[in-house]
Amino acid sequence: NIVLICSDQHRYDCIGINSIKGVKTPNLDKIAKEGVNFKHAFTPCPVCTPSRVSMLTSQWSFNHGLVTIPEWTELKLPDWTSNHISFTKILKENGYSLAHIGKWHSCSTAFKNENPSPIDVGFDEFTPESNYYRYCIENGINSVHLEPAPSQKPIDRWGDRIDKNINSVQSRLHWGADCVI
Repeated sequence: NIVLICSDQHRYDCIGINSIKGVKTPNLDKIAKEGVNFKHAFTPCPVCTPSRVSMLTSQWSFNHGLVTIPEWTELKLPDWTSNHISFTKILKENGYSLAHIGKWHSCSTAFKNENPSPIDVGFDEFTPESNYYRYCIENGINSVHLEPAPSQKPIDRWGDRIDKNINSVQSRLHWGADCVI
């Protein structure tokens, strides 16, 4: 089995096993001790969309053409799915079953009805991060990460603070882990 855990803007020393004193992440430390811990990995572009596509394709940002977050530009960005093969397609072709849970954000032209989904690049299943917001609403969880938007859809507030309105079992991290199990 391969479990690839990715997070945005997360340095290698943000988990206990790799960190200076004070960071406590016992579950991630256990996974790192029993699996592979990439201590010398780096991102070719410190922005989520280019970084994620680089990881999927093993290409530099300037090769696949995504150098920014599509929502931040009016430019029509290239369709990386037709020009580059992803390692997920290779895994699928070799008999692996793949699931993507959480934030996808590896699109070429966000919000323009041309987004490749995880299914388009080899994943068999996709549980989007937006399902967590539905879970919160359906279960009466009042998270500070939800706020009514003009479209009446809850939006993420970038996770910039600890949510004191929920317990750890109600967190997005716990929800994601439950989806994996």
